[in-house]
Amino acid sequence: MAKTKSRRIFFVLFGIVTIALEAFAIVSLFAYIIGRTTPQTNYGGIVGYFLARGLYWLLGKMSILVPVIAGTAIVLGLVRVKRWRRFWSFCILLLALLLSGSILSFYSGLKTPEENCAGWTGYLLNRLLINEFGLGSVAFIALGYYWGFTLWFRRAKRMDITRSTIILLFGLFWKLFLAYFHTPSVVAGRLGNTIITFLSGILGTVGTLILLITGVAILSVITGLTLPLPRLALRQGL
Repeated sequence: MAKTKSRRIFFVLFGIVTIALEAFAIVSLFAYIIGRTTPQTNYGGIVGYFLARGLYWLLGKMSILVPVIAGTAIVLGLVRVKRWRRFWSFCILLLALLLSGSILSFYSGLKTPEENCAGWTGYLLNRLLINEFGLGSVAFIALGYYWGFTLWFRRAKRMDITRSTIILLFGLFWKLFLAYFHTPSVVAGRLGNTIITFLSGILGTVGTLILLITGVAILSVITGLTLPLPRLALRQGL
């Protein structure tokens, strides 16, 4: 009984301290984001200023997600709720949101680390993904949202691997079409241009277009086969 009571007191005290730290981090980050970028003006003083500056340098405006994720994990640990699958789905959704913000910043003309809404992380992700995949990078965003929502509502199944492959393949064909119609490299990506140059060399321009259209048609059919039909349609024999 004594050990149980002491552990309960410990968890209560730990919860109070962590909530206070989370509040301090959020207030400091909020102050930095709205323009209070000096130790004298930041709501968290010198400590809050350096904490916010480090996180903002790394993640930009998306740094506000850090205390949100940490707070969610701490609350789940304190209440001992076995919802870690949903916690990780929440993290994946936030990662997809971060990637969405960084790519949107790039195509909006905010190309420097200071301008990107995801800071240096978003800037480096853009250099890696957009240079190689162009707008095909949206497939990774779609994949993140798919897995985030999937894990939130249920456990992963073997079919999810197939659907993930389909999402990536649609992204591949998307950038190949962009490269085929001679869009800028920042839109089609270097990989798309390389593949189209190779295909055009062995199949010609018309043969390459036929191959791309055929690939999308096959992929669309496979996508339809992986989607569950409504129960009403099954009852009617459709």
